[in-house]
Amino acid sequence: MSELRLAVVAGVVALVVSAGDASAQQVLNPLSGDFTVGTFNYSPPISDGWRELSKGPSGLELVYVEGLADGQINSRAHLVLESSKVPENAEAPDPEVLTRLSRDQQIEARKDVLVGKTDISRVPGDADLYRYTLTTRGGEITLIEAFFVLLARDRSEYVVAKLATREPDYEKSPYFPDFYGSLASLKRAGVSVASESGATSGGQKAVSGAAGRPSEPESANTRSSADVGSGNAGEAP
Repeated sequence: MSELRLAVVAGVVALVVSAGDASAQQVLNPLSGDFTVGTFNYSPPISDGWRELSKGPSGLELVYVEGLADGQINSRAHLVLESSKVPENAEAPDPEVLTRLSRDQQIEARKDVLVGKTDISRVPGDADLYRYTLTTRGGEITLIEAFFVLLARDRSEYVVAKLATREPDYEKSPYFPDFYGSLASLKRAGVSVASESGATSGGQKAVSGAAGRPSEPESANTRSSADVGSGNAGEAP
């Protein structure tokens, strides 16, 4: 069996550019319906401000923007989703182990700029959707990246959603609840996240959040001095 290496989503440098002010002439397409990311279907956030940057067969980029009085736009959050197949000669671990592998690879890739990290945690309401957060600093720019990792039940494919922002209290922002709720729409071959996840390791069905969405998020901003490490842009799940 070969070592499972997670696919690239986006580097820190690109996200820093998208996480600040940008020209109002930048091409930002209004969202129009659902998207397909690999074999996963995804219903994006529906609140005002979300725009499409790019999309492809296995990837999607969205941005949350607000207009400014001087004709500029403030890009407050950047969302990347990417789906990847698990190689046939690689044994896919369970969702928790996969997420920890993702986190370890991200930390290694950011070893020169990483200033904060959280441990992985299961998203309340679903057994197979896990998250973690990394904080990097380049010059005067501090970037927070919240990762969400979902492994298909048959372990043949996984999808990673990464939300990047400069805002430390992003979970209290107007864009986060809608994004967080949209994660429940990730489904494969007509199977919802809750159904795809099946049972927990103890054999009990996962309990969905309200309206089938993940339960209220746990804070991803807590970190201790022992969690301060190093990292660089580059490899991401």
